Amino acid sequence: MLAEVARREGTTHVSTQVDLWRSRTQTLVWFAHELVVEGLPTLRLLTQEALPTFAGEDFPALYVPGQCELKVSIGPPSSTPASEDDVCRAQRWTYRLFFRIYGSRMERDKDDFSYLFLPATESREDEWDARLQWQDDRVRRGEALPGETSFMANAAPFGKAFAYPGDLALVRGMKKYDKPLKLLRWQHDPLTPEEEIRFREEYEDFPDLTITYPLMVVCPLPRRRNFLIPFPEETASRRTAPPADQTSFHIHPQHALVELASPEEVRYSLLLPSVLRWLSMALTANDMRVGLLSPSPASDISLPMLVTATTAPAAQEQFDYQRLETLGDTVLKFIVSNQLYAQYPLWHEGYLSRKKDHTVANVSLAKAAVTEGLFRWIIRDRFVPRKWKPHYITNTTSPLEVANSNQLEASAAAKTEAKDKKKEEDLSTKMLADVVESLIGAAYKHGEFDTAIDCVERFGLGLTWQKLPARIEAMHKVEDLIDLPDQQLALVEKMIDYRFTRRTFLVQALTHASYQGESATMSLERLEFLGDSALDMIVVDYLYHAAGKNYSPVYMHIKKEAVVNSHMLAYTCL
Repeated sequence: MLAEVARREGTTHVSTQVDLWRSRTQTLVWFAHELVVEGLPTLRLLTQEALPTFAGEDFPALYVPGQCELKVSIGPPSSTPASEDDVCRAQRWTYRLFFRIYGSRMERDKDDFSYLFLPATESREDEWDARLQWQDDRVRRGEALPGETSFMANAAPFGKAFAYPGDLALVRGMKKYDKPLKLLRWQHDPLTPEEEIRFREEYEDFPDLTITYPLMVVCPLPRRRNFLIPFPEETASRRTAPPADQTSFHIHPQHALVELASPEEVRYSLLLPSVLRWLSMALTANDMRVGLLSPSPASDISLPMLVTATTAPAAQEQFDYQRLETLGDTVLKFIVSNQLYAQYPLWHEGYLSRKKDHTVANVSLAKAAVTEGLFRWIIRDRFVPRKWKPHYITNTTSPLEVANSNQLEASAAAKTEAKDKKKEEDLSTKMLADVVESLIGAAYKHGEFDTAIDCVERFGLGLTWQKLPARIEAMHKVEDLIDLPDQQLALVEKMIDYRFTRRTFLVQALTHASYQGESATMSLERLEFLGDSALDMIVVDYLYHAAGKNYSPVYMHIKKEAVVNSHMLAYTCL
């Protein structure tokens, strides 16, 4: 207790964030869930482990340019697992779903994804069946042009065969514009002189290209790909308007490829990475809930609150733990002060302060986080949609291959060792301490001090924890000694407009440590120790919950320091 607070190391070596998509069982069973995105047909979501049952308020909204906020929901697993035929069809359908946008980052023809998707209804539009069959026949007859596949057709013969349909959702330029484009319309009217000049500039590598009609008027897909982030406030009122930065231009059908997929399928291709990102964070927080926090009442904290409490600023999500950490830091100091004040009635303020400093120090919180394995559930990976690719099931060497070849065994061991090293990283101890405090803040918001104490008790921190009512009752078990005349106590009570039921505390609060009376009582120092944390608690709680403000942690700290300081308090006293 007399020693200085230990110095905190900057980082500690821990395992990486838990990967909930990697199956922890050897079963080949796939659980089927219903995925609903508002405005789109229902999909079946297949996972190797049954997803938890989410509450309605757990699900996110998707913020899509040109549309309203789209609600998302995932149902509980069906009573029967998916059939082998369903899994095979889902693998093919999922591969096509993702390859059309993210194919450059995917492994060719590899479809052992950790999650699979399939339309909930088996019926398909006859029109799309006919288009796919038409292209499949062309490929089998050897009529396919460069770049064409069974699911991607050259726009010129396709448009001629199907009367230039306008329901094409995805187009690719074969030369300069190799990124996905959105078809706005087919233009049958001649280009204006200005449009023709620009068109020729775009196709300067083809000086002999003959302009034939119709041409395709296209624009880039919206740049926004993380649909979990709300629109900025200044554009929120116009979020249903079409994006203003979508500059259209013309491309020649002979140099363009058309994705043979419905607009609904393309929209799912764009939206699903954001849905899977939310699901990954939700599964991580839920895994912590049933692991670290269970069976404590703190496990009842809402899922969105747990996700926020465990999301590091480096993840660059809509919410991170910083505001909750500010609240939790204050809650922790308050409940620790109460525990120590009641547990050690004979300790003076110096002992109490030093013990509190040891308990709430970042080094203590970081050690407790490492001991309990909290680092596994801290969401610190960043979601970068433009680099996103689907998650694959980890391939392993079969037991037969290992038994038949010592060389394969050695190779597999080397690969395993290399993978194990990749599963470790140096993590900031400050981050570990911050997440402990943010969980305490989340517990306080959920169930006030009782739940906060339940959460802290999970980490220990070297104290004997009791609920505040029990500690306050212990504080009240003091001898009722009165040093001041009753009329003087009444005068102070009138000043502060509060009537004390136990005036011993008032006497202590007014008694300086240097006072030596005939019936000396304990001085104000111990109560000052308790009141310091109580005042911080009141101010920070007020700032955190200020209606409509959503103050940043930096602002709350500055504001609290402006109010809770010796100058302000002395002025108020005078």
